[in-house]
Amino acid sequence: MRILKTILLFPIRLILLPVRLLLFVAIGVWGAIGGFFETVTSILGFVMMVTSVFCVITKIMDVSVFVEMFLAGAAFEAIPILLVKLGEKGMLGLMDLLGRV
Repeated sequence: MRILKTILLFPIRLILLPVRLLLFVAIGVWGAIGGFFETVTSILGFVMMVTSVFCVITKIMDVSVFVEMFLAGAAFEAIPILLVKLGEKGMLGLMDLLGRV
């Protein structure tokens, strides 16, 4: 029975091998592009937060506008990082699932 299972699963594993290799390459590309995107958005979010602090110190804006701008900068910094990490985890989970076949 075990030999029959091995013989029947071999073509499926052979077909899934290019899919797993493609996922492996996609994870690398996603990580590289995501790392660049994370860096750019982190810098822009930091600039938004620092600018909002300076504007409050120099009395250019109200505290309510400061809170909105500060939270927008934090969200601008955190949301792309979250999306990149979720994408990587999803692809790794799919690759693990295909590896169990």
